[in-house]
Amino acid sequence: MQIVNPKMAEMCFGFLSRKKIPKIPPFPAFLRQGESRVNVVLSPKTITLDDKTLTYLKLFHHYIFRSVLQLAKDCQLQFCLDETTPMQTIIVPLDRISASDGSLDYSIKMDYVREVVDNMEEMPRVPTEDKRKEFKFIASEWEECVVMPWYRNVQQPTFFYVVDILSEMSPQSSFPDEEFNTFNGVFKKKYHLQIYDQDQALLEVEYTSNRLNLLLPRHRPARHRVRSTVTPSQRQIFVPELLDRHPISARLWHSISAIPSFFYRMNALLVADEIRSRVMVEAIGLSEEEATPTEDCSGNHSPIQLLRRSVT
Repeated sequence: MQIVNPKMAEMCFGFLSRKKIPKIPPFPAFLRQGESRVNVVLSPKTITLDDKTLTYLKLFHHYIFRSVLQLAKDCQLQFCLDETTPMQTIIVPLDRISASDGSLDYSIKMDYVREVVDNMEEMPRVPTEDKRKEFKFIASEWEECVVMPWYRNVQQPTFFYVVDILSEMSPQSSFPDEEFNTFNGVFKKKYHLQIYDQDQALLEVEYTSNRLNLLLPRHRPARHRVRSTVTPSQRQIFVPELLDRHPISARLWHSISAIPSFFYRMNALLVADEIRSRVMVEAIGLSEEEATPTEDCSGNHSPIQLLRRSVT
């Protein structure tokens, strides 16, 4: 799977908030693509949502945290958005719109939200026998996909990135295990499934990452690394006919996996700014207006720098 600049993805993510948050300075994150710099940009527009649109966005937000990030399972996370919720934010997918002057604007991609929400309880979708007989493999449809086997773990599906399309392999290829001769034999014996498209290429996949802390470098120092090799029997190779494709692409999945880290860092910066403001007002005696930084985030003024400047 090709690793690309997040700026080149077809969509990006933002969040809606009822409150205008203070300016947040850029901060580093260590994504799969390498070290990146995260910028939080305030939209110049205020939007109003009708009840139906808001319901769709809430369900999308809930699905991201419950089923993609799977945080509800690990930490009993509950989603609630009402007047008593202290932080009223909703994650939304955004379209990038390039203006003639080179500037960027953003809009909520509601057709994508509806596609994900309308299918979220049915994944993986199990095709009928007749539908499988009509299956024809088209390589371009499987590039940079997130896939799920529908013949196992249906109640708790496992997600995989498509790493490579193995055009030299087919269901008739030898299986890397002495117990079975071919991929056809594996699914016939273990799952009682017949593979109909014998010309389809196979897919090499890897597990989607559950690494949620992206605020520290991904790799250890070189002297501590242990070089490992992957044998053919350790590769994950799937048959496309027996998979369901997720509407969220691999590129977007990588971005979604970074959201908890981004919010963790944003929360820490906002708490630091709140402490700075209280110290400047209560201990130094400045007014609320004087304690509010006016510099653009690109100036990289930290709360401590602003506090020192006020004291001196």
